[in-house]
Amino acid sequence: MTATKIFILNKAELALAEQLKNLVTEQNQSCEIWLKGRDGDSLKAALRSSFQAGDPIIALAASGILIRCLADLLTHKRTDPPVISVAIDGSSIVPLLGGHHGANDLATKLANGINGHAAITTAGDLLWAIALDQPPKGWAWVNDNQQVQAFMMRLNQNRSLTLSIEVSCAWLSTSNLPVRQKASLHIHVGLTPPANGINAETLWLVPQCLSIGMGCERHCDASHLQALLDQTLTDNQLPKAAIGGLFSINVKTNERGLHGLGLTPKFFDADQLNAQRERLQTPSEVVFREVGVWGVAEGAALAGAGPKSNLLVPKQKTARATIAVAATEGMTPIMTHDAKPQGKMTLLGLGPGDPGWRAAATGDIIQNATDLVGYSYYIDQVEPLSAGQTRHDFALGEEEKRCTFALDLAAQGKNVVLLCSGDPGVYAMGAPLFELIDRHADDKAEWGLVDIQVQPGITAMLAAAAKLGAPLGHDFCAISLSDLLTPREAILQRLNGAAVGDFVTCFYNPVSKRRRELLDVARDTLLQHRRADTPVVICRQVGRAEESFHHVTLETLKTDDVDMWCMVMIGSSQTRYTQADSNGHKWLFTPRGYANKVHEDS
Repeated sequence: MTATKIFILNKAELALAEQLKNLVTEQNQSCEIWLKGRDGDSLKAALRSSFQAGDPIIALAASGILIRCLADLLTHKRTDPPVISVAIDGSSIVPLLGGHHGANDLATKLANGINGHAAITTAGDLLWAIALDQPPKGWAWVNDNQQVQAFMMRLNQNRSLTLSIEVSCAWLSTSNLPVRQKASLHIHVGLTPPANGINAETLWLVPQCLSIGMGCERHCDASHLQALLDQTLTDNQLPKAAIGGLFSINVKTNERGLHGLGLTPKFFDADQLNAQRERLQTPSEVVFREVGVWGVAEGAALAGAGPKSNLLVPKQKTARATIAVAATEGMTPIMTHDAKPQGKMTLLGLGPGDPGWRAAATGDIIQNATDLVGYSYYIDQVEPLSAGQTRHDFALGEEEKRCTFALDLAAQGKNVVLLCSGDPGVYAMGAPLFELIDRHADDKAEWGLVDIQVQPGITAMLAAAAKLGAPLGHDFCAISLSDLLTPREAILQRLNGAAVGDFVTCFYNPVSKRRRELLDVARDTLLQHRRADTPVVICRQVGRAEESFHHVTLETLKTDDVDMWCMVMIGSSQTRYTQADSNGHKWLFTPRGYANKVHEDS
């Protein structure tokens, strides 16, 4: 999910920005207004971030500013998002990039809404009021992009074409295309191929009206399904570009083969497929006994194409899969249906707090989500990246509730992001999530159909180590001092092991308002095996504005100096500081040549 971003340089332009926002949201598009310097980012950084996330950009700024900020990020006109420059008085609206990716249409809508002038320079838009290389949703060219581009160039030179229409297409009929009875250029609209084939002089436009229904045995590979699909289309002279959807039964939601066809499969439940029983040409009692429906391929094809659809290709079988093809009534594009996509849940680690330390994929993951689930503080952190996703806020300590809610939401076909700080697998949401899935394997089978991804983050001890130098330069360990979930005896055993093993030791969850004892126990345990002057750093809010590092020794470590926002790092017997540099700064490190260092000290 992307959101149009409107950038303004000062609050004096806010009124015009609000007008533009209202025009954008009238088209059911999410839109946000960004002031220069929002969240500490410069205008250039904010523009570049939005461009890389694929967000349409509207900026009340000179065209030159946008060009200089974004020039090195340009890739291809088919992938670059729309970028529009608007004069601060609203007089001119200039689509700089993505003209045929939505910018021309958006600029025209904005200009009409604020009585400005849309500075459209694309030849096709000016001459024929149409961008042939940008068919509307539900329509596609069978020709490749090069042929379409060559056709457009010839049309602008020849100024004439012939048009044959088997299926109504308002996009073409409402344009100013120079249609003549005789011309060297031709556009054919429909499912049957043009008599002379397709090339740079003949374009074939098809409605995406074909509904593909597929069933398969468990673990059927994508190559087998792809071969079946290709052969079915070839045998029935159906263009692949006309496929409007791939459908199956929901027990196949996580079938990798179906997801490997370059189409986004969607799924119906048994009741939805059985509603098609009277329309099936080859109902099967065997299939009914197996999965509870009278036909997967034909039922899914018909359900996907709608109530008055026609079965073009009845069920075809191989040893491992079935396929059927239906077309919508009147060959209209498949636009909406009741099938659900596979639910997705991404467990996203936000790192220690600094946005610059987040994984590069974070922005895309947030933008593509439908729902954000997490502790309110975490959701607030990613708010600048969001594009109108639904928030589901939970209080601190409600980890299991968050996991259950997120899984249930994803099982409904949503794209859910479950947020946590640091790295998901280090004292965060990863372990409770997978423990919950394992515990409910029998009574929550729908969770097993969800596509679960884990996006790593930087955990506190790694972030702190980077700020301090290289204290984790040799063997280290992490121990949580919270005995809410871990028995106290287990914690004491691990403390003793860390002390005897001479590990650099990082204490997570060292204290809370109620848990005040174990940090003192940990200190005293380590003092039995290493020097009193062993370096210790109390690392608080690493990576955030409140970040602080309090350097003490093992002997002087006090519980009262630590709170729940801290991670405590305790050096090994070899951990030490460098000599001070010219600014008096010292780096903390543990030598990699540990054995040699022990020999030197002995």
